[in-house]
Amino acid sequence: FLTLNFVLHAQKTDLQRLNELKKEIKNATYYDSTTVFQLGEEGIRLANKLKKKNEIGWIYQYYGNFNFFSSNYESADKYYKKSIDIAEKTKDYQLRNATKIRLTFIELEADVIKAESSFRKLLQEAKRNGYIENEIEIYNGLGIMYEMRLQDDKSIQCYQSGLKLSEKYHMDYFTSFLLNNLGLLKLENKQYSGAKKDLERALVLSTKANASRLRFNVLVNLGILNKQTNNIAGSISQYELTVEEAKKIGFPPGIVVAYINLGSSYLDAKQITKARQTIDE
Repeated sequence: FLTLNFVLHAQKTDLQRLNELKKEIKNATYYDSTTVFQLGEEGIRLANKLKKKNEIGWIYQYYGNFNFFSSNYESADKYYKKSIDIAEKTKDYQLRNATKIRLTFIELEADVIKAESSFRKLLQEAKRNGYIENEIEIYNGLGIMYEMRLQDDKSIQCYQSGLKLSEKYHMDYFTSFLLNNLGLLKLENKQYSGAKKDLERALVLSTKANASRLRFNVLVNLGILNKQTNNIAGSISQYELTVEEAKKIGFPPGIVVAYINLGSSYLDAKQITKARQTIDE
C-alpha cells in the first residue's frame, strides 16, 4: 500500500512538472530558442517516462510555433507534421486539429482561398467534438484572413464569434488577444472610442493572464492610439511601459521598436534631449 502511494505521488509530481514545462515552453516560443528546446527535451523525457506520447506531440507543436514566429516556415512545417503524426498514432484528435490550424496559418501566407477552405473544415471538426480553444483559434485565423482581403465587416464578425466563446468559458488570454485584434482594426478605421475600450480591457486581461508578449502588443497599440488622438503624454506613458515589458521578456526586436516609438513621442513633446537619449539606447 505504501509502495503504491509512493508511485502514485511520484507520477502526480511528474505530471505537474510536465504541465508546468508545457506552459513555460509555450510562453518562451516567441523569443527564446535556448529555453524552448532545453525545456522541450525535459518535457519529452517526462512524457516518455509517464507513457504519455501525445504530450510529445504538443511539445513538437510548440517547436513549430517558435519557428513560425521566427518566419522559419520550413522548420515550422516539419515540426507541425511530426506533431500530427504523433496525434494520429496516439488518437489525440484535439491535438491533430490544433496543429492543423497552425499549418493553415502557414498556408495563409501563400494561398488565402485554400487557407479559408482548410479553416472551415477544421472549424466543423472542432465544433463537432467540442474543441473550444481550437474553435477560438480558427475564428481568429478567419478574422486575420478577412483583414488580408480587406473585408473588415467579416473580420469583425469572426473576431466577435471567437470573443463570445472565450468570454463564455472565462478564457482571459483568448479574450485579450481577440479584443486586441478588434481594437487594432477599429484603430485602423479611426474608431478611436471603440478601440480605446477594447484595448484597455485587453491590457487588463493580458496582465491577469500573465501573457507578456500579448501585453507588449496591447501596450504598443495603446501608444499608437494615444499618439493618433494627440494625447502625447499618454503615448509616452504607454511606450515607457512597452520598453519595460520588452526587456522583461527578453525580446530584442521588441526593445528596439519600443525605444523608437518612445523617442518619437518625446520628439512630439519637444523633449529633444530625452528623445536623443532614447534613440541612442
